[in-house]
Amino acid sequence: VLFSFRHFRQEFDIDPSQIGDYDWESPLYIENTLSTESIYYNEEMKDLAGRIIGEEKNPYLQARLLYDYVVENIFYSLIAHASLEAEGIPESLFAMEHGYGDCGMQSMFFAALCRSIGIPARTPGGFQLFSGQLGTHFWAEFYLPNYGWIPVDTSVGQGVMYSVGVTEEESRIYKDFYFGNLDPLRMAVQNSVDMMPEERPKDIQPLEKVMQFPFVESEFGNENLELSDLITDSFTIRTLPLR
Repeated sequence: VLFSFRHFRQEFDIDPSQIGDYDWESPLYIENTLSTESIYYNEEMKDLAGRIIGEEKNPYLQARLLYDYVVENIFYSLIAHASLEAEGIPESLFAMEHGYGDCGMQSMFFAALCRSIGIPARTPGGFQLFSGQLGTHFWAEFYLPNYGWIPVDTSVGQGVMYSVGVTEEESRIYKDFYFGNLDPLRMAVQNSVDMMPEERPKDIQPLEKVMQFPFVESEFGNENLELSDLITDSFTIRTLPLR
């Protein structure tokens, strides 16, 4: 299969005073403020979000406070997602209770914090294209009336904290960029986790919330779960900048 696509940098210049009102009865609002399997929130998480935002009422500024909290308090770590999925432990809840998580878990936690206070949010996923290679990745988006879906990447924004020789000003600029902006090195595959295809495969799927890898369709007893790795390892990527 040979395909091409264009990918662009996203930048938003948001005036907090120009944000419209949410339509609380719209499908977009209802679907993206629910507590779901992975973007899960409870009263404890709602209380935490309330303490983080304090008296702030503007959803854009609320989301920024939540972003800063995740970046500064949820440290990056690889996670045994299959184990959590098997035990039915929500990703966002694990992040809150343990204080660490990878890109997906951080993004789901940010989205859950937003949802808990009535800000529509979701967790898109796909690939990063750094150095011309596919790297699986998740980030987040929250919705603002009059502006649309606003990108947020807590784990990449957090990356500057692990860099050496970066000034305080450079660190601030870098972290600020990944709230409301997104680099062009993305290939989005799914709009959010917890959104299954209408016709689900019949056999066992590893990490059903993750759509980066092809779903495996086979007869029971003949599953080849290495197929996903085989397909992604065979990718050849050539990036051509637009002139």
